[in-house]
Amino acid sequence: MRVASGEVESLNDRYVKLERQAAEVQQFMSRDCAERDTLRGVADSLVGERTSLQRRLLQIRSELESETKDAEALEQELQQTRAEQSTRLGALDKVLRLYQSVLGLELVPGDDELHLVFTLVDPRDPARRFAFGVKVLEDNTYMVTSCEPQLESLGELSQLLRQENRFADFVKAARRGFSGLVQREIEEEEEAEEAQAAARRPA
Repeated sequence: MRVASGEVESLNDRYVKLERQAAEVQQFMSRDCAERDTLRGVADSLVGERTSLQRRLLQIRSELESETKDAEALEQELQQTRAEQSTRLGALDKVLRLYQSVLGLELVPGDDELHLVFTLVDPRDPARRFAFGVKVLEDNTYMVTSCEPQLESLGELSQLLRQENRFADFVKAARRGFSGLVQREIEEEEEAEEAQAAARRPA
């Protein structure tokens, strides 16, 4: 009887231990499942973030490729514009040298205006200077700021200068105006000399 009672107690002890171990195992498994669920949620979140980052990376690459193409196109357009400007400047330089050698025209930039200086106008003094001051306005038209010597046709010349694409015509008209002024001076001198000569003749 005592042996049986001892076995019962031993079995009870083992049962209690097994119950305790079972509870611990269940608790561990429960905690492990919770951690596993948490890790699974973190993993899913990381996968979603990675997918989002991949999409953003593809978008950035696409934008960079587009910007690179735009930059290349702008660079090509800039080079073409520079080449065209260089060609125009070369042609303008030839025209200016021609004007200076044949017409005696020199363009002298000032602080906020351009001075057009003519020589080779007066046969009595080829180095004599005839000048206009011209200012560029905000609407890309021109305005005469000075004229030396003064011309009677200055108003007409100013109107001509304000018209679009008439700058070359203005230069030609200005030179004709100065040439006409010189011609009148010569005629007045000749008339004065004739008058003086007539006054010296004996009656």
